[in-house]
Amino acid sequence: PVPPAPPADAGEPEAEGPPVFDPAGLRRLQQTLGKQAAVLLPGLIDAFHEDAQRMLAEARAALETGQTADLRRAGHTLKGNAANFGLMALAEVARELEHRAKDGLLEGAATLVDEVAAKLVSAEEALAKAREEL
Repeated sequence: PVPPAPPADAGEPEAEGPPVFDPAGLRRLQQTLGKQAAVLLPGLIDAFHEDAQRMLAEARAALETGQTADLRRAGHTLKGNAANFGLMALAEVARELEHRAKDGLLEGAATLVDEVAAKLVSAEEALAKAREEL
């Protein structure tokens, strides 16, 4: 099971905004998976990593080509996947990206994609620590 308290800095809020990692999200996922959680969760974490990297690449490509629909979809997918694992800071920035793209606004979207990339690094570090505790 996930430890009751997050690792030292993983649950601390960043300068402002949500925490990098909220262990409650991972606990909910474990509860949903039930008895199969120990077997399935490591694979789901691996799949999250692969999907997140692909969505980040798709977001960058969509930004370069001005495809707001693709940018919105990448932001939406990242938001949902991150939230499922309790990766709140990443989910929040991905939500901002999704909404900006939905409104057809590419101005400032490059900064948000860069922020998603930075939050993804922190999120994956926090998830790797949590995985060690499984």
